[in-house]
Amino acid sequence: MRSQALPLSLIRQSLLVIMVMPACGCGDPAPPAPDLTVRDAWVRAAAVPEGLTSPVNSAAYLTIENRGNAPDHLLGVRFEGARRVELHESFVDERGIASMRPVGTVEVPAGGEARLEPGGLHVMLMGLESTLSVGDSIEIVLRFEVSGEKTVNALARRL
Repeated sequence: MRSQALPLSLIRQSLLVIMVMPACGCGDPAPPAPDLTVRDAWVRAAAVPEGLTSPVNSAAYLTIENRGNAPDHLLGVRFEGARRVELHESFVDERGIASMRPVGTVEVPAGGEARLEPGGLHVMLMGLESTLSVGDSIEIVLRFEVSGEKTVNALARRL
């Protein structure tokens, strides 16, 4: 049995197709992934008077936008200037009394956003170590399930 050689032009065309496929997106699609952007981060100004024995708290607010095709979850927040930091949500109970409670995570849906704002989801900064004056900037670290840690600056302002 005699083997037949392929024409050189067919080999060239095949190589060209193999080289061009990844560039045109004809190969395997990228796996789903979040693409997060944090914007409008701010923190409520709070005074910590000298000699105060009870803790002073504040809250941080921000918007997390996800331009990706997969959701992510905010798992926690770190701020070195507070004894404790928790994710909370504000609510009104059946008697009409406003309160708040901790939440485990905050979902950032694919193609959507999560808003942490007064009267809703927010970051509680409990036991501040120093005053947060209007105009001060603090650094907070957001920890996400998929995207890892993102550091953002939040400007102190009045509520």
